[in-house]
Amino acid sequence: MSVKDSTLPIGTVLNGKYLVRSHLSSGGFGITYLAVYGAHNTKVAIKEFFMTTANYREADGVSVSTSSEQEELFYAQLEKFKKEYERLRLISNVHVVKVYDCFEENGTAYYVMEFVMGANLEDYLNKKRSPYAETTVRNYLKQILDGLNAIHSKGLLHLDIKPSNIMKTSRGYLKLIDLGASKDYIQGVGATFFSGVALTNRYAPPEQVDGSYDKLGPWTDFYALGATVYHLLTCNVVPTWTNISDDKSKDKHIALSMPGISEEMKSLVVWMMNTDRAKRPQSVKEILKRLKSKPSQHLTNLDDNEEITINSNGDAMFNHPQPTYLEVSKTILFFDAKESNESIAIEANADWNVSCAAPWVNLTQTNSSICVRVDANYTIEKRNTQIFVKSSDLCRIIVLTQNGRKVPRANSPMLKAPPIIVTPKDTREAQNKDNTNPAIGESKKDEDFSPIGCFYIIVFLVVVIWIIKSIL
Repeated sequence: MSVKDSTLPIGTVLNGKYLVRSHLSSGGFGITYLAVYGAHNTKVAIKEFFMTTANYREADGVSVSTSSEQEELFYAQLEKFKKEYERLRLISNVHVVKVYDCFEENGTAYYVMEFVMGANLEDYLNKKRSPYAETTVRNYLKQILDGLNAIHSKGLLHLDIKPSNIMKTSRGYLKLIDLGASKDYIQGVGATFFSGVALTNRYAPPEQVDGSYDKLGPWTDFYALGATVYHLLTCNVVPTWTNISDDKSKDKHIALSMPGISEEMKSLVVWMMNTDRAKRPQSVKEILKRLKSKPSQHLTNLDDNEEITINSNGDAMFNHPQPTYLEVSKTILFFDAKESNESIAIEANADWNVSCAAPWVNLTQTNSSICVRVDANYTIEKRNTQIFVKSSDLCRIIVLTQNGRKVPRANSPMLKAPPIIVTPKDTREAQNKDNTNPAIGESKKDEDFSPIGCFYIIVFLVVVIWIIKSIL
């Protein structure tokens, strides 16, 4: 089956919201697409779990089916693929591509990841047609190690580090991508499950090539990292692990020839690419400790855009400030007519602040989140605003919409009639004894006609009649 026949058609909508725009890459265990979603057409990368040895695309061009011989294997690996997502989504580091979502559809599963604008180091190297400066590689190494440390701290291995899986963003810093090969591992036990064996020849160490999964660990990634550093420094094809093993020289200068490179960097590469996993670095901390030693004054082959300063000791220092990193967990908020609030998680590696011009929105900022509260006392049908989250020169916009409600006139407090209270007659009479009509200032009680009262009325009437007759 050709790549074209196995990929999703352009325009396919996944999970009801992700619109596939293009095909990015394909491998033995997955196909990656560029997609957009939301009102602002936010770009994301989506990886589809697709085993070329087990799956095929059905006639509708979307559904994934499995051959009967490989069905059991496919579903076992599919479950592992979904479990790996639970670990991957916990990784939050500026030098590791962010994994946002995972869902099942079309008979398989998908990762939704951050789409990184830029180009990978392999493409840059091919365009450059010359090795990177040692100072540049040293800086890149520290960034990659920072990302690897975040991956390893979650009990995961990358297992496919190479120049083409390291992106250089438009802001000039690096991100590790293609986490689809990442695997869960337990210290001293090795990898515990796999969604397929993904490796790149010459960058994979002996234990990975041999499929000795119980022997995998952080040292496996360090071998690939050493191979990556070697390629960036020399532009040479990385030697196989057997060629390195056959080189009996102490510094491996035959297999790993690095002319013009400092002895410090040479020894670092040889250390990381040792064919004996026990003799490689066992943690990121060990490598960083080696890098903290006095930097070399070897300054040949500098890139035009490198910024180098010499300190008071005469040491060369590469100037590369930590890039500002800012992410928000939600970019669209929607409230109904009732007063409510929403919490938004913030990830940033620098100071940040939040603002909104709408007076009906109240924002409470904490170290890593925003509480958004809206006022419900209004009568218009709908209102919209934007919340701005800023860190250095980065800004993220959160669109907020509150659905309106019309307040009926009869419900207005100014027009509401007093309640009518019905009480028994005896109770009402007792209450009326002390009630006074506020309009005329008279008693509201019903007076009984006593005999004396009747007598006075009769006398009054007789007198009136007598006066009238006298006049007539």
